[in-house]
Amino acid sequence: MSKVIKLKELIISIVIPLLVGGLSSLFSMNGFKEFEAIRKPAFTPPGIVFPIAWTILYILMGIGSYLVYMSNCKDKYKALRVYSVQLFFNFLWSILFFGFKLYWL
Repeated sequence: MSKVIKLKELIISIVIPLLVGGLSSLFSMNGFKEFEAIRKPAFTPPGIVFPIAWTILYILMGIGSYLVYMSNCKDKYKALRVYSVQLFFNFLWSILFFGFKLYWL
């Protein structure tokens, strides 16, 4: 059985986490520069890897939320609320860690 992809809903589902990640990085931009300057283990990937990896992760999170939203699962709205809370904490993480330099957190 084939399901029709609702393009508008899919795009919105992908754009939401990308905006959250973009806003978070915008608010913590100066912290990234400082983070690059600190001493890190030799196995730490180059800085360019992180924005690429996070963009891919946010796209996948959006696709996942779309699949949940389009499902017939009785608990899909509960799952989407949990996803929203997790997305909120993703938003705060970069701001707290990089922006406010709360590395211990």
